[in-house]
Amino acid sequence: MAASNFSLLSSSCSMCNKLNPLLFSTQPRRRISLSRSYYIRFRNTRFTTVAGIADNGVFTSPEVAKAFDFTAEERIYKWWESQGYFKPNLERGGDPFVVSMPPPNVTGSLHMGHAMFVTLEDIMVRYNRMKGRPTLWLPGTDHAGIATQVSVPNIDIRVYGVAALLCPNLGFYHYYIAQLLFSAQTRVSDIAAFCTIMVLLYHSFRNYSSAMLHSATLPKLGFLRCCILRYYLPALSSYYSTPAVIILLLQLSSCYSCYYVTTVTTTLHLLLLLYSCYSAATVNACICYFCYSCNNCPAAATLLQLILLHASATLVVERMLAEEGIKRADMGREEFTKRVWTWKEKYGGTITNQIKRLGASCDWTRECFTLDAQLSRAVVEAFVRLHEKGLIYQGSYMVNWSPKLQTAVSDLEVEYSEETGALYHIKYRVAGGTRDDFLTIATTRPETLFGDTAIAVNPEDERYSKYIGKMAIVPMTYGRHVPIISDKYVDKDFGTGVLKISPGHDHNDYLLARKLGLPILNVMNKDGTLNEVAGLYCGLDRFEARKKLWSELEETGLAVKKEAYTMRVPRSQRGGEIIEPLVSKQWFVTMDSLAEKALHAVEKGELTIVPERFEKIYNHWLSNIKDWCISRQLWWGHRIPVWYIVGKKCEDEYIVARNNEEALEKAREKYGKDVEIYQDPDVLDTWFSSALWPFSTLGWPDVSAEDFKNFYPTSVLETGHDILFFWVARMVMMGIEFTGTVPFSHVYLHGLIRDSQGRKMSKSLGNVIDPLDTIKDYGTDALRFTLSLGTAGQDLNLSTERLTSTKAFTNKLWNGGKFVLQNLPPQSDLSAWTAIQDYKFDEEESLLKLPLPECWVVTKLHMLIDAVTMSYDKFFFGDVAREIYDFFWADFADWYIEASKARLYQGDDSVASVAQAVLLYVFGSILKLLHPFMPFVTEELWQSLPNRKEALIVSAWPSTSLPRQTESVKKFENLQALTRAIRNARAEYSVEPAKRISASIVANAEVIQYISKEKDVLALLSRLDLENVSFSQSPPGDASQSVHLVASEGLEAYLPLADMVDISAEMQRLSKRLAKMQTEYDGLMARLSSPSGQYLSIEYCEIFQLHSRNQIISVYLQFVEKAPEDIVRGVREKAAEAEEKVTLTRNRLAFLQSTTLMSNQAQ
Repeated sequence: MAASNFSLLSSSCSMCNKLNPLLFSTQPRRRISLSRSYYIRFRNTRFTTVAGIADNGVFTSPEVAKAFDFTAEERIYKWWESQGYFKPNLERGGDPFVVSMPPPNVTGSLHMGHAMFVTLEDIMVRYNRMKGRPTLWLPGTDHAGIATQVSVPNIDIRVYGVAALLCPNLGFYHYYIAQLLFSAQTRVSDIAAFCTIMVLLYHSFRNYSSAMLHSATLPKLGFLRCCILRYYLPALSSYYSTPAVIILLLQLSSCYSCYYVTTVTTTLHLLLLLYSCYSAATVNACICYFCYSCNNCPAAATLLQLILLHASATLVVERMLAEEGIKRADMGREEFTKRVWTWKEKYGGTITNQIKRLGASCDWTRECFTLDAQLSRAVVEAFVRLHEKGLIYQGSYMVNWSPKLQTAVSDLEVEYSEETGALYHIKYRVAGGTRDDFLTIATTRPETLFGDTAIAVNPEDERYSKYIGKMAIVPMTYGRHVPIISDKYVDKDFGTGVLKISPGHDHNDYLLARKLGLPILNVMNKDGTLNEVAGLYCGLDRFEARKKLWSELEETGLAVKKEAYTMRVPRSQRGGEIIEPLVSKQWFVTMDSLAEKALHAVEKGELTIVPERFEKIYNHWLSNIKDWCISRQLWWGHRIPVWYIVGKKCEDEYIVARNNEEALEKAREKYGKDVEIYQDPDVLDTWFSSALWPFSTLGWPDVSAEDFKNFYPTSVLETGHDILFFWVARMVMMGIEFTGTVPFSHVYLHGLIRDSQGRKMSKSLGNVIDPLDTIKDYGTDALRFTLSLGTAGQDLNLSTERLTSTKAFTNKLWNGGKFVLQNLPPQSDLSAWTAIQDYKFDEEESLLKLPLPECWVVTKLHMLIDAVTMSYDKFFFGDVAREIYDFFWADFADWYIEASKARLYQGDDSVASVAQAVLLYVFGSILKLLHPFMPFVTEELWQSLPNRKEALIVSAWPSTSLPRQTESVKKFENLQALTRAIRNARAEYSVEPAKRISASIVANAEVIQYISKEKDVLALLSRLDLENVSFSQSPPGDASQSVHLVASEGLEAYLPLADMVDISAEMQRLSKRLAKMQTEYDGLMARLSSPSGQYLSIEYCEIFQLHSRNQIISVYLQFVEKAPEDIVRGVREKAAEAEEKVTLTRNRLAFLQSTTLMSNQAQ
């Protein structure tokens, strides 16, 4: 959290004492103290991790720590960084492995998308580093032009005077709302009306004091709030800024009661996340809400944490300016950019530090920022070269326009939402016709009719064929005529089948107009108000003009009807405002020739996309590519390197140069030494600089730069599949164009992270999981491992259950390390360590000499190394994670560690040394294989192992093609099958865990030979009496009185029943159990066979809460004919399960009875 938050908090808290009684109950109530010291404690416990150093150094051994301490992660990371392990080591030689990190926005904060790409890229980087390749993971951040500039508001100091004039008696509350509404360019009359509505709402709430909120009044209050959320707020959002709506809800929800605080807080959380309204105003209101909402409610506390976190990361510049009452336009470009640079230097490292928290082993000494001098030089050079080749041009075309931001925005920055609006039906009279000659047009945006240049109908629509070729009169334009034309593009079934063509304000109309040669008429200013083309409506906001126009159409009889209509509304990703399609003069890049080269790169195999199916998407987009609009009407970003001549038209006379001096020199050569020039005020699209990222970060355009020579082209580009064409394809095109080489050989695309129900993580759904919170609760390793389990290009369902399971895996790994360390000889026992080090597991001869369990686990390890190395190379990271997990948990921990105890606990050092050597070898190898996924816990464990000469992060990857003994795997699997069979029998007969039983093992001579050698292991794993375990090739004499087990083909066991249970007591228990089970089974069968349904209807009785027999029969007769199959099927399944249990129990009882009889006969 930024230190500047304290001033915000203190000022906000002082405001709370001045709030109008409108907002809060005047009755005494316990409040929360929000002192500076409280927030310091609050901040420290919520957002930071203690970074203390253990008394014994950087690392902590499992021998002294019960579990892995997540707080160790930060100090381990700092140690790695301090040792220089993240830098590429060119002395190793070999082909470098290079990854360019997708640059997150400098204004951003960590989310699961970041966690996903950091995890996957770090896995690649750590793996290749351990493979011995010079490895560079180059980090950086993007200047995020719109995301940064949107932080600066247009707040007019006159707001306070207007608000005070309109509502002098309403205090801070309406003062606050009026300020926000005025800043959203709302008319003064609307502010007054809005304040009136607020008063009415207040009176609806004022009678609900905390004393009155009992069970009778609570539903009323809840219903009123629900009405506000359901009906009032959505309508309000259409006309007022989202922060105003959020603050309204905050203020209304703060009054009187804590009963609904959790629900209201959840709603606020969703609104804030959905619209990213973390302005200073919203922060203040949320703090007030927290102060007055119910006794330190955890939900309210969570909300405040969210607000403070995002506020500190994204909107510091807004607070800086708002506190001074300064408008960006009044400040000027130079001062504004200076302020943003100041903010960037102070707070821009937030996202970087959060990425470090994920364990990213980037070379931070090479960290780049897209506005750095070197990268800016590359951007200018790219623009100049493209222009020199004729690939950049200026023209007026349709773009996505943001009236609030006053800039064009890319398709990526436009989000479409399903919203309920209106479909307006309007009469267009036919020129020269009668009163009955008119066309009815249905439109969702009637204000654009001033820009109509034609009316179109389908040529096959008989209703309008007689009007084709005539002229229509555009309503409210004083008789302006437009032609009525025909085109198959018109959908006869949509609306009335008549289409108004407004090419200046609709993408489809624009394309149609260009095809038909229609004029393009623009009726809107850049701020969303109507221009002089709209006549009397000039100067009105687009939405206000819509209301006024419809009203006057109704008065003139040209309005037919207005009906509710659900439509896809384009909204700005940043501000939430509705985007306006607008024809605007912009700079464009011609893409056809660039796209052709990028297509060939995939065709020739120079670029591989993983997974392969995304090649079709890549090819489709490049084959249908449009020219790229690269200019943005912002101040923050790369200034377009174009200069104009003072006194000349921009379209005709301009100069493209690398800097102002070069531009002036060119201008003087052409226009004389007294010429004056000025630079284009626009900046380049952020994606333009991002398209150069793989090579601009390595020194281009200086191709002699060391990093460019050593590390370009890069190896892998990893990112989300959703920006395959927005970013990846553009990098490929630019890389080939400027360097002649594809910038990377592989593209790895990950999927989306979804919630446990498979839903997309959405701010509106409130199912977003914060990575930092997850790290705090589960640890970084658990989060990384869970995220890695997905498949390339496939979405991953993330749940707390998965995270809990992975956290348990971390603990299992820690406990495994503890067991290994506790069973190693002291460092002072040189002879024991010499014996351990004499084992050479990479030699086949040594492997064959190992006992069966040791030979088995080493063989399985060597097979695992080969499998996961191949999967690593193929980018099958999910397979790697699962294979290592299964081997460690199922093979090493569950089987070998338990088997090793038979040697370790005998007290014979010569026997124990082989187990100690295998434990150390296998566990160390597991740490190496797992390190790219779980770097922190594996490094901590590695450092605790004896005789480690280097850090795990730079240790050598295990060799592949190591010797293996597959026969030992089959033999040990037989031993495992025998152990499982004995364990199952013990469980079936409820043998006490501590009780050791006898066993006779029957097999052929070959099997007996290797099984008998591991008698100690079998006895330990199966809880057998070592003195009473026998091996033979034929059944024992008491076989008839023993439990017979078939472990596998040719391997059987006989367990004397008398050793396992008290036969008489067991027979009594089974008899009672059998009687009960038989009764349950008979009841189920009766339900299925009863014609009256009286038994089956008991199911319905439970469902419908019916009690009398008549009710049951009545419901049955009504329901059984319609849909009884699901219930009947359920009863049949229960009956089949019950029958199986009855049969098993009866057979066991019969076996016990026969055993008793034979025993009596023998006596």
